[in-house]
Amino acid sequence: MAVTFKPDRDGCWRNFIWCFQCNADLDTLANLTGAPSAAALLEDPLAYLTGFGQPHTNGPAPPLPSNEQAIRWGVKLRSGSPGLTWLRTSKRLSLGALRDARVGWDPARQLIVLPYFLGGNIVAFKTCQVGDKLHKPGRSGEWTWPLYPEPQRAFGWTWLVEGEWDALRLRSIGLPAVSVHNGKGTRIDPSHGEQLRGLYVRVMFDVGAEPEARKAVKRLRRAGINARHHPARLLGLTEKNEDVSDYLDQGGDPKQLRHRGRSTT
Repeated sequence: MAVTFKPDRDGCWRNFIWCFQCNADLDTLANLTGAPSAAALLEDPLAYLTGFGQPHTNGPAPPLPSNEQAIRWGVKLRSGSPGLTWLRTSKRLSLGALRDARVGWDPARQLIVLPYFLGGNIVAFKTCQVGDKLHKPGRSGEWTWPLYPEPQRAFGWTWLVEGEWDALRLRSIGLPAVSVHNGKGTRIDPSHGEQLRGLYVRVMFDVGAEPEARKAVKRLRRAGINARHHPARLLGLTEKNEDVSDYLDQGGDPKQLRHRGRSTT
C-alpha cells in the first residue's frame, strides 16, 4: 500500500491511496490500519486507509503547521467544533488546558490537531478523528519527538505520564504534567532530560508498564534529573492499561495526585 500527499490549487493538502495488493487476511489488515474490525474496514475502507495522519511510506510527509495556523485552529476548536464536544465530554479536558497546549481543529479535514512545541516552535504534530486514536503524520527531521506539552516550569515539578490525553487531563485539574510521544515504547534520551532540567519528575505510566517506567526513571537520572517512579497501582488501579484518567473517572482525589506528585519520598 502506498499513500501520498499533495497540495491542491487552494493550497490545502489532500492524500490519496494507490491500488495495492496484499496476502493478509481481513482481520490482519484491519489491525494494521487501526480499524476496530474487518467488518468496519469493509463498510468504510476510506476511513482507515486514507485518513490524514495515517502512516505512509512513499511521498513527502505532510508539512508542519505554522504557529499562526495552530492559533487559527485553536480558535476553530473552541468555537463549538465537534472536536471540542468530544474532548470536553469524553476526555474531560478543560478549555484552559486545551488553549494552553494549543490543541486545534482542522475544519477542512475534520481533525483534532495536537502540535508538539519545542522552544516555542512546532516541531511535530499528531492528529485524530473524533472518537479515534492519535496518529503521527509528521515531524521536523532535525528534532526527536519532544515531551507533550512543553513542561510548566513555574511549578518546579511535574508528572510524566504515558499518553497525551492523560497529561492534558492532569493539567485540566491544575496539575503540571507532560507525556512521552510513543507510550511505554518511548526511549528517553538526553533531549528529554534537557526539557525537564531543574524539575522534580514523578513518572507514572499505565498499569502493566512498570518496567518501562523504571527504565525511564533510570535514563532521566543519568541525565541529571531528579526523577522517581510512582506506580499507577498505588492509586488503587489494578486492570492492565488503566491510567490516571481512569483514576479520576472513578472518583479519584486530585488532592492526592498533587500530594503524591510533589512528595520527594
